[in-house]
Amino acid sequence: MSETQVIATEVIISETGKPKIICEFCSISFGTRGNLYTHLRKYHQFKILVQGNQICPVCSEKFRTLSLLHEHLQNEHSIPLKFVDETFYSKKDFLDWKSKIEKETQSAYRIRNTRGKDSDVSYTYYICHRSGHYRIKQNRIRHVKSTGSIKTGSTCPAVMIVSTETVDGISEIKVHYQSVHIGHDLETRTLRLTKNERENLAACLKLGIPFDKILEDAKQNFAPTNRYNFLTRKHLHNICRDFGIQINHQKPQERKKERKKKNAVQNNDVTVQNNDLHNICRDVGIQINHKKPQEKKKERKKKNAVQNNDVTVQNNDIGVQNNDVAVQNNDVEISDNSIVYEDFLDIEISNHEEIIQEEVKEQEKTSAVTSLLQLHNPSYFEEINDKKIQIINQLKDLMTRIEKWDPTCFLPDIEEHIKAINARLDISEPIK
Repeated sequence: MSETQVIATEVIISETGKPKIICEFCSISFGTRGNLYTHLRKYHQFKILVQGNQICPVCSEKFRTLSLLHEHLQNEHSIPLKFVDETFYSKKDFLDWKSKIEKETQSAYRIRNTRGKDSDVSYTYYICHRSGHYRIKQNRIRHVKSTGSIKTGSTCPAVMIVSTETVDGISEIKVHYQSVHIGHDLETRTLRLTKNERENLAACLKLGIPFDKILEDAKQNFAPTNRYNFLTRKHLHNICRDFGIQINHQKPQERKKERKKKNAVQNNDVTVQNNDLHNICRDVGIQINHKKPQEKKKERKKKNAVQNNDVTVQNNDIGVQNNDVAVQNNDVEISDNSIVYEDFLDIEISNHEEIIQEEVKEQEKTSAVTSLLQLHNPSYFEEINDKKIQIINQLKDLMTRIEKWDPTCFLPDIEEHIKAINARLDISEPIK
């Protein structure tokens, strides 16, 4: 059996667009190189030395299988690995256990390949999401990420080998799990958003919550160990795309241009309406003010100045009227004071007359007392002005008689004589 490391093959593109690999010895086409290598081993007696793609994260040596890589890490680099075997009897229990492991270790496992689906026992290989190389596509439109790829360029030894066996409708899931990660740090930012997290964000976007508000709340309300803390606009755009949420993808400059266009259209409509109004005013004969805003402002100032002058004149007139009213009030007060003085004088003279004049006739005495009572009675107070002249004449007559009787006579205190009059007239309360 001959050995070869590189087999010269021809790759052609079929009508369906899928590549086909042609064997150079018998011209049979195959869909994959694995099938070609199997054909070469079986029918052409070639021992194919396939170069491995499992790269050691420590020394970059390549291996064909993960088991060979595990042996290399333990033997050559003395790195202890931790293997765990678990058994589950439903797929849901297995997925819940897997989610718990990913949350505790801040890692994720993706399916690398599956084999034996049609047989009773199927195998699924879950590898660390940071294993492998990042291949830059040719003629790519978008720029490469500034933070770089999450791929480490080597193979992380963490793996889950899941075997599912179904017997009489009962499934038994056995998991061979290696938990040690090598070649990278366990970083939350490298994790993908889970299905529940994407659904929650989609619900917020459907409610119309802005991107900035969602990103700000995610930064403030979640710790750095939570995936929400590393949320970006790109994640939100992808969620809108996947859930069919319509958003405005225009840039701020384009939005500004659109707003300017809308404002320009609205201004044109207003201009057209103003022209229509001018034409209507012209046809109907309505006069409108075509003055400029500056001229209108000057006119308003003039009107306001004239109005202010009118108000000032009115205020001055009101002030003059108030002065006239004050003078009239002073005159009334003076007249009231004179009446009060005359009243007191009448009281004093009449009291003095009752004490010292015994020869005055009884009729004159009675008329003087009656005049005194009428003067202090509220019901007759309004008639004082009418009887003013009569009272003054009586007082003059009484003054003449008193002077003839005894000019040097001392006039007693007014209050004492008022009390004496009250006692003679049997008045219980003093006259005020």
